Amino acid sequence: MNTTRTGDSARIKQILTDQYKAWAAGDADAFVADYAEDATVVMPGVYRQNRAEIRENMAAGFATFLKDSTVTDEVQDIRFLGEDHAIAISRAGILFAGETEVPADRFVNVTWCSTSAAAGGWSPPTTTAPSTRASEPGGRATKNNASVARAAPSAVPQGFAVFGADDTVRKLVPAPANAHWAEFRRGKHFPAMEAPAQLAADLQAFFGPLK
Repeated sequence: MNTTRTGDSARIKQILTDQYKAWAAGDADAFVADYAEDATVVMPGVYRQNRAEIRENMAAGFATFLKDSTVTDEVQDIRFLGEDHAIAISRAGILFAGETEVPADRFVNVTWCSTSAAAGGWSPPTTTAPSTRASEPGGRATKNNASVARAAPSAVPQGFAVFGADDTVRKLVPAPANAHWAEFRRGKHFPAMEAPAQLAADLQAFFGPLK
């Protein structure tokens, strides 16, 4: 942790604390209150290009599968890039309604890139969650985003395999009803090395009928 700017570090941490208080309240307006107008959120398969898109996405989530959920978040590191920019790394996970604790394999590391406003405040203009599990702590990848027009269903057979199964993935991935879907507790980012037998069997199960 960079300890030479404790005041700025505290303000950045407070932004995240306020965001997740807004999350717990299901308040999309309060959640994006500190975001810059041109804020972006980047996740696997997700790109929100401004504060309005982020707000709309969060509002949709709070009304559906994120309803009554909360987030556990712990800042791991904050590094300053000059006077007006900072990068914060946090470890966070979603606690869904009815759960008592966040499963260990649901936690992800999140990168927050922040900029200082002229008045001395900080805003989080960019958020990235480099995880194959679609559960960035802000829940910014929702299972349906009404503002995005989806293409017509493809006639090409589709298959999905989730390794290190996370029960949020099925909620977030818009898989066709007739798609092949398999979940495995073993393996994560590199199933060919971590769960080769399961991967081989699943590939055979998917491609076998297509001969």
